Amino acid sequence: MTLTREVRTTIALVLLVVVATALFFLAVRFRFDVPAVASQLREAGQEWWAPLAFVGLYAGLAFLLVPLFPLSIAATLMWGWLLGGVIEWVAAVLASLGPYALSRSGSDFVRGRYQHPRLEEIDRRLAEKGFITLLVLRFVQVIPFSVLNFLAGAARMQFRHYLAATAIGLIPPIFVFTFLVDAIEAGVLNVEQAGLRVAGAGLIAALFALSARWVVRRWGLGAGG
Repeated sequence: MTLTREVRTTIALVLLVVVATALFFLAVRFRFDVPAVASQLREAGQEWWAPLAFVGLYAGLAFLLVPLFPLSIAATLMWGWLLGGVIEWVAAVLASLGPYALSRSGSDFVRGRYQHPRLEEIDRRLAEKGFITLLVLRFVQVIPFSVLNFLAGAARMQFRHYLAATAIGLIPPIFVFTFLVDAIEAGVLNVEQAGLRVAGAGLIAALFALSARWVVRRWGLGAGG
């Protein structure tokens, strides 16, 4: 029996949740004090300068095209999934502005660095229908956040469309991820609730992944080409 892409995506996501949970429990078993680390991060998050430092670090790493998921985890541990998600959302929106502005002023150079048939098609769509195209790409994240900042500037999107699509499109992926991290952390701190919390978070993440895959297929933004 051939599994559909949606089923494979769901299975992979469930396995990811299981593996992540297992790693947390192994860390506890081998005396890596997860509660202590989480407590220290929460304590650091209470400092007045912590959100400012987080935003600055986020912007710097985004500009350098460094993966940002460790900062998403840190934000959740410091401030919880809701406030941590809000702080990360603000950081992501602000971090997207510098690369956009820079690549907008040097669009030919950026286009030369990202030559690929699929990226050329996305560049065309960003130029013609910038708002809705960027909104979809922020939602499904088939292109890394940091790379997309540069591509949107190179396509010379109008700034108001870029800002609105970025601000709206980042909300679902950021809060789904922070909720998942929060659920796993809660499971580690309270073993009795681990199964229910992780299962609930995994279900939400799976539904998000399936809806993202549908959008990708609907818009022809798959990995082919």
